[in-house]
Amino acid sequence: MWIPFQKLRLRFRYKRGLARASQGDVDGAISEFTRAIALDPTCASSFTNRGAARAMTGDLDGAIADFDQAIQLDPREALAFYNRASAKLDKRDLEGAIADYDDALRICPDHANTYYKRGLACLKRGELDKAIADLNKAIELNPEDASAHANRARARRAKGDPEGAAADFARAKALYGDIGEAEVRYYDDDGELFGDDNKPEP
Repeated sequence: MWIPFQKLRLRFRYKRGLARASQGDVDGAISEFTRAIALDPTCASSFTNRGAARAMTGDLDGAIADFDQAIQLDPREALAFYNRASAKLDKRDLEGAIADYDDALRICPDHANTYYKRGLACLKRGELDKAIADLNKAIELNPEDASAHANRARARRAKGDPEGAAADFARAKALYGDIGEAEVRYYDDDGELFGDDNKPEP
């Protein structure tokens, strides 16, 4: 089948962008996705992937702008909603993050990490019942997710359920391996320690 040269160039740039990202060359990935967008500014996934790369550099506003454009081009681009939610979570826009995770789950209702991240956002908002419900679902879909167990333990402790918290801490510790009990209590998905063991972060 004959493929137009412009489309071949687009595929080449897009695949190079993915390859550079997988190799850790984030700036190179951004450059390649920018070239792909210049070739076809209607390709939502190019904006989604450039946004993900921008988020890796800490350019959260630039990332969100790319995710906005991807969603405008394709309102069914679940990854754009998920990534925009994660960028908003990093910016402490918890309400905006939860709304985007909601949209991502409407499109892909069985994505374990979306339940986990929405649960984490709810935990940070102090919405403990919602957080536990989402973390329950995340663990149902991915029982080996140590961070989900650790953060459900945190929510259960804040709810006054020390037995449930202890069980989750033990499971998280087993999944993390050689991380100490005092450390495993507060790990989030990026391996960062939370500070307070009795209440969510503000």
